Amino acid sequence: MRAAAVNPIKPDARPARTRTVRPKPAHNIIHGGSLAMHVGVSYGQSFRQVWIKLDVPDGSTVGEAIVRSGILQKFPEIDLNTQKVGIFGKITKLDALLEEGARVEIYRPITADPEEVERRDRDKATGEISK
Repeated sequence: MRAAAVNPIKPDARPARTRTVRPKPAHNIIHGGSLAMHVGVSYGQSFRQVWIKLDVPDGSTVGEAIVRSGILQKFPEIDLNTQKVGIFGKITKLDALLEEGARVEIYRPITADPEEVERRDRDKATGEISK
């Protein structure tokens, strides 16, 4: 048995314990024995946000991850034919391939013209009314 090292500053202190941290494997095995990636699918309404983490097979697309997540059943108002999707804030297509750790985002349609909102906010601040 090996003697524990003595702390020269505090000789009566207990020796520090070390812990081995094993790295988490990047891929898991899922149904059918294929490798899987960890990804997330997110969607937000003005009052509710959802982020679903799931495993998808290697080579999966954005559209496949959205379908596998079950988010289309939770939010029937999502229309992938009209709404845009992205990965980490960059707009992409439904057939884009996913990488490990990707966050797929489903964007809501814009309900107000950004220029009109800016004009309205500016008018509120100055007390003017523009047409």
